[in-house]
Amino acid sequence: MAIVLIWTYDCNGSYLIFENKEGSKILFDLEKELIDFTGRLGYSNWEEFDNFFIIENRLISGCCDPEEYILFDKNSGKELKKLGSLLYYTPTYNIYLKSYSEKQISILVFDKKKSIYKAYPLSNVDLIYESLENSTFLFLENLFTIKEIKSNEFIIEIDIYDSNKRKSDLLKIKIM
Repeated sequence: MAIVLIWTYDCNGSYLIFENKEGSKILFDLEKELIDFTGRLGYSNWEEFDNFFIIENRLISGCCDPEEYILFDKNSGKELKKLGSLLYYTPTYNIYLKSYSEKQISILVFDKKKSIYKAYPLSNVDLIYESLENSTFLFLENLFTIKEIKSNEFIIEIDIYDSNKRKSDLLKIKIM
């Protein structure tokens, strides 16, 4: 199904519009005082797939905070899921880190060719948050590194920090 995502402007602000054969709706808007931040604040970039599109949401313009990615239904323009922040991407997969709370963290893998995603809940969430507190990092994403992708699996390294020293713990997850 053909969809259109377009930016439009008027004297009151800027608007990201979703259009399909059934109609259109505003997905995101910035008021006129923030119009100069269009593309740098809020919804900025998107990628389209068979059944979905994913939009990058920049929470703060310009600097440091990781972007959030949001999955939308391509037929209706309805928001389906907040995927989290992008850890890694390949031509086949996008890999996201999603923190629901200090009790639940997941790795979400979006298969671009199949247009499907799967969540992999992580264990040791308390240890991961404790490592963040003991590190010099501000964001969970900084503890995670994608080390290797082979055939149907990828390896993620999670840096674990205690109060005095650093060590690494490997986490291995199978991709769908």
